[in-house]
Amino acid sequence: MDFKQLKALYPIGTIQKHKSNLTSVLSLYNGYEYFVLPKDLLSNSEIQLLQSLTIRQERSSPWYDFLYHQILSSQFESKYFQVIHFMVENLHDSYDLWLESFTSFIPNIEEAFFVDERYGISHCEFTDCKFELIEGSIATLDDDFGTKTSLFIGINAPTDNSFPYIYNEERAIFTSNYQSQKVQSFKSLYIRHYLKSSLVDSTYVQIIKHQIYSFEDMETLIRTMWNEQGNITSTRQALFVHRNTLNYRIDKFYELTGLRLRKLDDLLLCYLIIH
Repeated sequence: MDFKQLKALYPIGTIQKHKSNLTSVLSLYNGYEYFVLPKDLLSNSEIQLLQSLTIRQERSSPWYDFLYHQILSSQFESKYFQVIHFMVENLHDSYDLWLESFTSFIPNIEEAFFVDERYGISHCEFTDCKFELIEGSIATLDDDFGTKTSLFIGINAPTDNSFPYIYNEERAIFTSNYQSQKVQSFKSLYIRHYLKSSLVDSTYVQIIKHQIYSFEDMETLIRTMWNEQGNITSTRQALFVHRNTLNYRIDKFYELTGLRLRKLDDLLLCYLIIH
């Protein structure tokens, strides 16, 4: 049962971000906010029933205190961690069950929790799990819960006083770009994020962008070449096209724009433009 349903049944109840310290009220927690009711309006059986319907228990989190209040626990000292950020749309309820399923899919996760209704974080000492495997797991999770999930894998960094600032920077990048792909990393988004405003203001970039989108399938070609690190053979295989066809498109694009997609500098520019 979600809090909107509870509000309809108990209009006097309030939804708030912080737990009440009053012993005279019942505070029900769903993972990111509280539904608060006066106990004197409830029977003992109602209290037990409501508590059983919202079984999530509030947990204190040293990791949350570290990231949001710069309180460094001794358990994190002299270690390297990375944050995995997630954005979950259309969940509405079942936060605990979703977190339980999520942590079972991703290796080495030590803790996961929601910060607000859609955004949450997990942390691990290191994960080298391939993006393809993570994407498959997230697709399964979305099928099970009817959700739309995006992940952002942060950098592996020492847990010193600079770590919360790294976290804030990662969160800003993720929340600005989470809709573009299901699974992304700090390294894959960093340059694109900080160059985005400069590219938007460039007349030259707007001309190249127009030429890219006027050339059939050029956006897909550029994206695929970038993902394949400029390798012609693997790009051809990924696109299921003949080598001659691929070379013709690359050469034709050079004639139109002067940009050689076989050169990583030119390929990077085109990749940034389409994003």
